[in-house]
Amino acid sequence: MNKKKKLIKASNIYRLFIYVALITLAISIIVPVLWVFMASIKENSEFYGNPWAIPKGFCFKNFIDAIEKARMGEYFLNSIIVTSLGLVILLVVAIPASYVLARFEFKGKKS
Repeated sequence: MNKKKKLIKASNIYRLFIYVALITLAISIIVPVLWVFMASIKENSEFYGNPWAIPKGFCFKNFIDAIEKARMGEYFLNSIIVTSLGLVILLVVAIPASYVLARFEFKGKKS
């Protein structure tokens, strides 16, 4: 009976450790993403004044500037083209390979 109580305590400590680790990991991911979003909707003067403060309003001009001045539309189109070509090449190689692996008998294949 005493051994069972020790096992329960050990599993509770382990569970607590896991929860603390997961919460710490979640916070370490959420805080930077939230900060980047908040920084993106601030005006430049607000950001350089106090980068950690909550924005006073929404400034969507930053997104328009990013799309126009940094040529994000062109980069987005390039990404679509590269991804599409990669997908076509993958399908051309993977479909025949999967057919061969599914239909033919070879040493080491489990039926």
